[in-house]
Amino acid sequence: MAMPLVSARVRSRFPDSGADLNLLDGNCCEYESIFNVRFVPERDPGGDLALSVRDKARLLVMSMTSHARTLTWSLIESINHDSAAAAVLVARAHVEVTGLMGYLLVRLRKHRDGQLSEQDFHDVVVRLYLATRKHPPGTAAALAEKTTAVNLVTLVDAIAKLSDLKVTDGQFRDIWEDLSEFCHPNMFSRLITGERLVDREIHFDLRPTIKEDSLSLVLNSSAMSQEVFFFCRQEAIPLIEQLAGDR
Repeated sequence: MAMPLVSARVRSRFPDSGADLNLLDGNCCEYESIFNVRFVPERDPGGDLALSVRDKARLLVMSMTSHARTLTWSLIESINHDSAAAAVLVARAHVEVTGLMGYLLVRLRKHRDGQLSEQDFHDVVVRLYLATRKHPPGTAAALAEKTTAVNLVTLVDAIAKLSDLKVTDGQFRDIWEDLSEFCHPNMFSRLITGERLVDREIHFDLRPTIKEDSLSLVLNSSAMSQEVFFFCRQEAIPLIEQLAGDR
């Protein structure tokens, strides 16, 4: 399947958004240069098949990169198919994956600075990779505790803790909150799905369309999320390579 790009039809409908659409296409291309098709663990000379904390962190970053890449593809396809509702949902999901990458980076830096032990960092990586809010019946209490997902607000707010990132305090949380308003069954979600007041009647669009204001929201939010994701990933990788390779 070929990588999607913003269609000529969308570009002709929204000529004022040309630069932002180019950025979205460019970010989509960027994933192709950092995406890994497979994860190959380091071989232990003694034959131990367990993964080191370094390998577990590598796998987590590869998984997040794959997820962010897929969401970026889906965002472009949503825009091309005129679906504002799908585009907003995908854009918010990308913000949350970026929050996860930022959360990992914050913990990596704490570990580097001696504020988080190797075992505690290992537990963080396991929690982030195996995170869930719904454990299968019969899951041991100890395992459930170690794999309970970190609250989404905590992940998103981790970005504000990265002082070297050019994001003002609360700015990243704001874009997540804004996108959430359009994802929840609130007033704004009705507006992007084509609910309009005409005289004293409410009209519903027979065919969903994406409008200029919805597109602007999605593109601006995506641009920030993509920039932060790439920054956090680039900062995290060298710190991961410094981790111990012990099983």
